[in-house]
Amino acid sequence: MTGRIAVAKARTALLALKPSGASGGQALEDEEAVRTAVQRWQENRSADN
Repeated sequence: MTGRIAVAKARTALLALKPSGASGGQALEDEEAVRTAVQRWQENRSADN
């Protein structure tokens, strides 16, 4: 359950990070960081089961 909340928050963060002109590069870096975090969470979750 906690993991689902974390993923939902990550998705919300991604939606909030839509590129806005000059900050587009930073948004792409942030999106990659969130994707990496979600991927690691999923890998850890799979290892625990």
